[in-house]
Amino acid sequence: MPLRQLLLLTLLICSSSLYAEAPHPVVQSFINAYNERNLTEMLRHCDDQIRWMWVEQDKLSSETSGTNALAEAMQTHFAGSHQTRSAVLSWQQSGEFISVIEQASWPHQDQIRQQCSLAIYQLREQKILNVWYFPSHACD
Repeated sequence: MPLRQLLLLTLLICSSSLYAEAPHPVVQSFINAYNERNLTEMLRHCDDQIRWMWVEQDKLSSETSGTNALAEAMQTHFAGSHQTRSAVLSWQQSGEFISVIEQASWPHQDQIRQQCSLAIYQLREQKILNVWYFPSHACD
């Protein structure tokens, strides 16, 4: 194999392994706990002052503020018939900010429905301090 082709193949293998890397451990553990409906484990990854916010066009709405409010919202969510699961499709870290594309999936009749959303997690001392969610969209 010519050297140029070998070099290109090596670069392709190395770059594809970057995308296969698991998401940030704090964010992934939080999402795993969500999928398991384990509220105690979810809150273990949150700063006491966690804020959960929605961004839509020119508006920022605060959904919850503090672990008690998040726990209450999640208990209500889990008590419903929600069978939603979340998976990280891609992620990137810049300092204390971790941006992810999350794919939500849930059963509906005889199918699985899906949607994606951009979320940005801000960490403080390896705990989730802020979460900004953006409008959902069709997954690519």
